[in-house]
Amino acid sequence: MSTTSPTPVEVATIIEEILGISEIAADENFFEVGGNSILALTLMTRIEELWGPALSLIDVMHNATPALLADRIAIDAAGEPRP
Repeated sequence: MSTTSPTPVEVATIIEEILGISEIAADENFFEVGGNSILALTLMTRIEELWGPALSLIDVMHNATPALLADRIAIDAAGEPRP
């Protein structure tokens, strides 16, 4: 597990691996490029393995782009209260 928070590019790389796609932009929605709830569970597991925070499915649904997910991970890793 990394002690630093991921960049949107690092989150995008994980999403690309999970979805088997070649590229996802920082502002593209995970669910609109082929993701579903089962694949979101895989994403949540990888995020927890790599960066620590245990995100919920709701977190992924409300922060479904690499940029938003990177921000959410940073907030959770810093121990800040959830909005």
